[in-house]
Amino acid sequence: PFQLLDSESNAPINIFNWSFSASIKRMFTDPNPLIYFTASITDVSQSIVTVRLTPNQTAQLTGSRYVYDITATDMSESPDVVYRLAQGKIKVYLGSTYPTVTE
Repeated sequence: PFQLLDSESNAPINIFNWSFSASIKRMFTDPNPLIYFTASITDVSQSIVTVRLTPNQTAQLTGSRYVYDITATDMSESPDVVYRLAQGKIKVYLGSTYPTVTE
C-alpha cells in the first residue's frame, strides 16, 4: 500500500472521487498493456491505495523484464484530471519454493 499526501502540508489528500488504474507492459512504448492489475482505495480517510496482482496475473509474467505504471483520475474536477503516481521497471525471477497457483 501507499499513501497520497499533500506535498506542502504532508496531510492525506481527499481521494473520495478518485479512481485508480495500474498496468504492466513489456516496454513503455507498447500500445497495449499485458496486464491490468488492481489499484484500489483501502482507507479513504488516510488516502491509502493498495495495488495487487492475482496469482493468475503473476503467472502471466513469464519474461524477465517489464514496466509498470499506476495512474489516478480525479473525477471531482471538470474535466477529469489524471495523475501518474508511479512508474518503473519490474524484474521477474522464477520462483522455486511454491508450485504454480491457479484461481
